[in-house]
Amino acid sequence: MIVLGMHRSGTSAITRGLQVLGVDLGESLMPAASGNNEKGFFEDADIVSLNDRILGQAGRSWSSLESIPAEMLTGPEYFDLRAEATAMLVAKLRSRQRLGLKDPRLCMLMPFWKCVLDDLDVDVSFVIALRNPLAVARSLRARDGIVIEKGVALWGQHMLSAARATAGHQRVFVSFDHLMNNAVGELQRIAEKLDLPFPGVDSPEIQDYETNFLEDGLRHQLISDRELRRSGRASEIVADLFEKLLAMAEPAAPGRLPNKDLDIEDLIHRFADLPPLFRAIDTLEGALAKASANAAHQAGLAAEHERIRDIVQKAHDDACNQRDAALAQCEILSAEISILKVQLDQQVARTAEMDRERNVTQKAHDDACNQRDAALAQHQTLSAEVSALKAQLDHQIAVEAELVRIRDTLKQAHDDACTQRDALAAQLKQEASLVAEINRIRDEVQQAHDEACMQRDAALAGYNALSEEIGSLKEQMKQEQEALERQAQAIRAERDSAEQFQRAEKSRADRLTVLADQQAASVQHLQQALERAQAESLAYKRSTSWKLTAPLRGLSRILKPGRPPGRSLPEARSPATTSSKVWKLTVSNTAAESPLPPPARRPQIADQRGAAPRGSEWLAVAVHAFYPEILDEILSRLATSSVPLKLYVTAPAEAVADVAAKLRASDWPFILLNTDNRGRDAAPFIASLSAMRNDNATLILKLHTKRSPHLPDGNHWRTVLYDQLLLAGGPEQAISAFAENPDLGVLAPAGHILSTAEFMGTNAGNVGRVSENLGISQDMVLKSAFVAGSMFYARMDIFAGLDETNFPADQFEVERGQIDGTLAHAIERMTGLLAERRGLRMAFLNDPAGTPRPLGLGAFPYV
Repeated sequence: MIVLGMHRSGTSAITRGLQVLGVDLGESLMPAASGNNEKGFFEDADIVSLNDRILGQAGRSWSSLESIPAEMLTGPEYFDLRAEATAMLVAKLRSRQRLGLKDPRLCMLMPFWKCVLDDLDVDVSFVIALRNPLAVARSLRARDGIVIEKGVALWGQHMLSAARATAGHQRVFVSFDHLMNNAVGELQRIAEKLDLPFPGVDSPEIQDYETNFLEDGLRHQLISDRELRRSGRASEIVADLFEKLLAMAEPAAPGRLPNKDLDIEDLIHRFADLPPLFRAIDTLEGALAKASANAAHQAGLAAEHERIRDIVQKAHDDACNQRDAALAQCEILSAEISILKVQLDQQVARTAEMDRERNVTQKAHDDACNQRDAALAQHQTLSAEVSALKAQLDHQIAVEAELVRIRDTLKQAHDDACTQRDALAAQLKQEASLVAEINRIRDEVQQAHDEACMQRDAALAGYNALSEEIGSLKEQMKQEQEALERQAQAIRAERDSAEQFQRAEKSRADRLTVLADQQAASVQHLQQALERAQAESLAYKRSTSWKLTAPLRGLSRILKPGRPPGRSLPEARSPATTSSKVWKLTVSNTAAESPLPPPARRPQIADQRGAAPRGSEWLAVAVHAFYPEILDEILSRLATSSVPLKLYVTAPAEAVADVAAKLRASDWPFILLNTDNRGRDAAPFIASLSAMRNDNATLILKLHTKRSPHLPDGNHWRTVLYDQLLLAGGPEQAISAFAENPDLGVLAPAGHILSTAEFMGTNAGNVGRVSENLGISQDMVLKSAFVAGSMFYARMDIFAGLDETNFPADQFEVERGQIDGTLAHAIERMTGLLAERRGLRMAFLNDPAGTPRPLGLGAFPYV
C-alpha cells in the first residue's frame, strides 16, 4: 500500500488510518516533530533518506517545481540506487503480508519506484490524499515560508504526477476534509476499495482513531472548495484538476455505483507546457537562496567588524580619559607648587629682612647682647623652618616627577591601544587574503578532482577493453565448442536439409504460381492498353484535322534519335495547344520504353486501434514499413517524445502480420493499410493521406523503413535521419516551429535539402508529367529543391491534389530494385514545389527561421 499526496495534504492522518485497517508500516518510522507534525509522520526513515538522495542526484529538492524526466529515473545512472531500493523493499516485505509506505516525495519519483516494484512483481495499491490546494499552500507558507502561488503549483505538480503514475492500478482518492468529517465512513470506503479488513465501528481501534487521533488541531486551514477559483492564486489547470479529483474522492450515494476515474489526459497535456517556467522559477529561487546566504555571511562579517571596532574605540576612549585625568592632576599639582613657591619667596624675603635686622642688631651688639642672643635663637628657628620648606619642596618635585611618569605610562597605553587597533585591522586584511587563498585552493582541488575523474575514466576504459578482450576469448572458446557441436550435428543437419529443400521447392512453386498470376494480369492489362493505343493511333491517322496531325508531327520530331541532351521535352508544344494524352507522352522520357505495370489492388485496412488525438497540436505519423525489423527503430525513438500522435502505417502483404504485432505492442492509436509493393514509399504515402484527411490532421511526419542497399553507408544514413527527426525533442520543436512560422511548409533534417535541377538524374520526364498534373510550371521545377531521403515534417495543406484520383496506384512501377527513374523518384523531387505553390517555404528543423541553401552535386555525402 503506497500513500501518495502533496505535503500538508493529510497523508499522515490517512496512513495512520491504514494502520487501523491492518497495514504494517514497518519499524523505522520517523519520530514526531513539535510544531510540525505532533502526531507523527508515519514515514519510513529509510525510504525518506533514499528519496532525498534520489532527488539530490538529480539536482532537485522536495520543493522543486521542475519534475525529473522519467527516462532519467529509469536510466543507467540510477541503477545502483534502484538495486539498493530493491534490497530495502525485499527486507521490509519479509514476513509482512501488507506493507504500507508513505512519503510525499514518492509522487515525483514514481517512475523510479515502479521499476523497482515491477522487478519484485508485487501487488501494489495506492491511496491518494486530496486537500484544497489553497489550504495546502497556506500551510506551506506558515511552515516553510513558501509563497502561496508556488505552493498551489507544487500541489498541481505532485497530484498530476500521482494520478498519471497510478492510472490503471488499484487506487482510491481520499479527501482529508471528508476524513475529518466522517472518519468511519472513509475508512470503510478505503477497506472496501482495497480489500482490507474493517475491524468494526465499535472496535477500540476505530474509536481511538476517531476520538483521540483525529482532533480539530490537525486541520489548521479550513477553506471552502469554491475559494480556490475566487482567490485568483491558482491556474485554471490546478482548479480543474482539483475539481476532477474531488469528484473522484466523493463517496458513492446510496444505491449508486462508485464514481469512475475521470479523464485528466487533457490536463496532463496542458501542464506539460509549464516545465520550462518551473525550471526558471527553481533556478531563480536557487540563485536567491545563494544570494541570501552570501548576504547573511557578509552581514556576519560586518557585525564582527563593528564589534571589533567598538572594542578598539572603547580602549581608545578609556586611554584618552585616563590621559585627561592625569593631565588634570598635573595641573592641580602645578598650582600647588606655584603656591608653595610664593610662600617660599615670602619666607626668603622675611629671612632677608631678619638678616637686615640682625645686622642692625650686630651693630648694636655691644648695646644689646641679650637681644642678639634672642635674635640668634630666632634665626636658628627660622633656619629650621627653611630646611623644612626645602624638604617639602623636594617632596613636591618628586611628586611632579611621578606625575610625569604616570603621564608617560598613559601615553604608552594609548600607543599600545593604537598598535592593537592596527593589528586587528591587519588581521582582518589577512583573513580576507586567507578567504581568497581558500577559494584558490578550492579551485585547485576541483581541478585535481576533474583530472582524477579523467584518470578514473581512462582506467575504467582500459578495464572495459580488458573485459572485452576476456569476453572475446570466452566467445572464441564458446565458438570452438559450438563448432565441435556442429560437427556432431552434421549428419542430422544433412537429413534435415533434405526436408527443408523439399519445403523450399514447394514454397518456390507457390511463389512462381503467384508470379504467373501476376504476369497473366500484367499481360492482359498490356493487351488492353495496346488495343486502346492502336485504336487511338488509327483514329489519329484517319483524322484530317491539323489540330491532331500537327502535334503528332512535333512528337515525331521530339522522339527522333539524336535529340540534344538536356533539351526540355515539352518544348515543341505547350499544354494549352496540345491534347492531354499527347502532352503526357511528350513529357515522359520513359513512355516509349517502360512497360505499363499490372493493375494494382486497392489498399485494405489490415488492423486499427483508437481515434486520433483531439486538438490541433498533434502529429499524424505516416510510416511505410516495408522492412518490419526496422520499424522498432522508429517506435523506440518516438517513445522519447510526449507529443500526441497517431500512426498511419502501410505495409505489403508479406509484412502485415509482423507490423501489426509491433503496433499492437505500442500505446499509440494506429491504422495499418495493406498496400501493393509498388511506388516505393510514395504510392503507400498517397494511399494513407485519405485516412489522415478523414482525421482532420494538420501536421504530418513522413517516415519509412529506409535501408538503401545500393549505398555502402545506407544504414548510417537512416540512423542520421531518424535521430535528427525524432530525438532531442524533434517532434516538439516541429510543432513549435509551425506555430511560430505561418509561412513554413516543410521542415527537413539538417543538410538534406538538395537542388532539383542538379539531382534530376533520369527523372526529368516523370517530374514534368507530375508537375503538369499538379499545375506547376517548368520554370518552378528547375528552380526548386527537395528533401533527400523523403523523410520530413510538413503541413497537410501542401499535399492538395496528391491523391489516388490524380495518381492512382496503377501508374506506379512494381518494385524491382530500381534506384532512379521511377514515378516515386519523381514525386520525391516535388517536396519543395508542393510547398512553394501554396506560398510556403522549406527550412531545416534545427533552424526553422533560416533560409536553407540547396546542396549541389558532390556536396551531399550519401549520393
